[in-house]
Amino acid sequence: MVQVEEVRALEPIGSPGCHDALMATVAERTPGYILDASAGRGILTKFLLEQGRQVQATDIDPGNFWIKNVPIAQVNLNE
Repeated sequence: MVQVEEVRALEPIGSPGCHDALMATVAERTPGYILDASAGRGILTKFLLEQGRQVQATDIDPGNFWIKNVPIAQVNLNE
C-alpha cells in the first residue's frame, strides 16, 4: 500500500455528500486503476490509495494538490 502524507488537513471541495457517496461506491468495487481527473486538494486520491487502488491524479493547477509523495499531472480538460 502506498504511504501518503498530507501537507495539511484535507476537507472536501464540492457538493455536500458527493465525496462520501463516491467513496462508498468505490469501496464496494474491485480494486483497479482510477483516473482522478480534477483531483483538487487530493482527498479522493488519498482515499483511493489507502483502499489499494492505483491512481493517476490530474488537475489544471497541481499547486492545489496537498498530498506529498504522490505525483500529479497538469491537465486542462477544456482543451
